[in-house]
Amino acid sequence: AEYTQSDSDDEEYQRWLRAVDLFMNPNENGYGDGGVVYGVLLNSRGGAVMGFGNAPSQSNNAVLDNVYIHDLAIAPLEKLKFKTSSLGGATRGPVADVFDIMKVSDGFEDISTARYVGTAYSDVQLVMSQFEKSWFVLDHTCFDEGLTAWALNGQ
Repeated sequence: AEYTQSDSDDEEYQRWLRAVDLFMNPNENGYGDGGVVYGVLLNSRGGAVMGFGNAPSQSNNAVLDNVYIHDLAIAPLEKLKFKTSSLGGATRGPVADVFDIMKVSDGFEDISTARYVGTAYSDVQLVMSQFEKSWFVLDHTCFDEGLTAWALNGQ
């Protein structure tokens, strides 16, 4: 993705850089940035991230015939899994998606003084965790009180 305007200090260019950071694949080769790649993945409802056999429903009668899988590659980018309370699970969104604390804070090097700056995606994750009531939608969502207070109130 390239920006064609010459003035790199203007507001529109800064918005462009934030959009590229949020939406474009950071790997130059275009490989996925997750921790695994499958040629075929048979899964039931929801994200295939909770361990095999742990999905809430089952499928049956799947038939695969004459399948050739090749050229699989990934370039994983490490993301932290964390929580601020001993209760509950690690911080995550509705499909067990990462809440990227390194990207949404202004000073990850010293997290004790870091403030939430957020992204469009992390803002949606937080809003859903606060206002959505249906666990059909929330599914794997886990935002504990410490993280929510930090992000919403700067505490």
